[in-house]
Amino acid sequence: MNLLAGCNVENSSDILKAAQEASSSLLPAKSKEKYQKVYEKFCQWRITKNVQKTDENVIPAYFFEKAKALKASSLWSTYSMLKSTLQINENMDISQYKKLVAFLKRQNDPYEAKKSNFDYGKQAPDDKFLLMKVVLIFGLNGACRRAELYSLTVKDIEDTGKILVITLHDTKTKKKRVFIVGSECNGYEIYHKYLRLRPKHVKHNGFFIYYNHGKCTVQPVGINSFAKIPQKVAEYLKLPDASSYTGHCLRSSNFPR
Repeated sequence: MNLLAGCNVENSSDILKAAQEASSSLLPAKSKEKYQKVYEKFCQWRITKNVQKTDENVIPAYFFEKAKALKASSLWSTYSMLKSTLQINENMDISQYKKLVAFLKRQNDPYEAKKSNFDYGKQAPDDKFLLMKVVLIFGLNGACRRAELYSLTVKDIEDTGKILVITLHDTKTKKKRVFIVGSECNGYEIYHKYLRLRPKHVKHNGFFIYYNHGKCTVQPVGINSFAKIPQKVAEYLKLPDASSYTGHCLRSSNFPR
């Protein structure tokens, strides 16, 4: 018996359309258009290159070409968006492509944020300053506003095993931003020190939680607390006019590095 017999073709089209809309809703609302453009560019590249089948050998070739014009952070951003759109549109999970991930990691090797003189991360004791270290590392690498740090969730941080790829969704410009934290200033190691102290019973996804005397609580760090951290660091470093160091320092080049 044909189960489709008597079905209305128009209704089938409606179901297909509804399914497509449901899949599209899986993308971040604020940056959906940007995601689609990344996917469309990849589709156009496949047509130009006469690619008949997309597999683990094809995807790295695409990123090899992109790497000639893009910085490491932009490559990771493209990867993140293409990963989502390929999963939705073609049921393809490129995060399982080991060649691709290895290639992207290598692209980051020459990329170093220019903060070599900033040794606060090594000098300050962790029992008091661990949270502040993580805030500074994220803030300086990503030029983050306090609201962006406040809104950061554990799901926004992708650990590749060597570097962190951090995505800011709730930005002032309403555009997604991606930045990288690597080994400089022990950034990757300090992140893991802080993460290991996160209580298992935290009921929210906010990444930054209060820390004191070697322990983390479940309470999220308040937005105004981020603004006070540069001053506390300046006081520790015995910098003149420490009170002038505000949360805006994280987005400027005036903070000592």
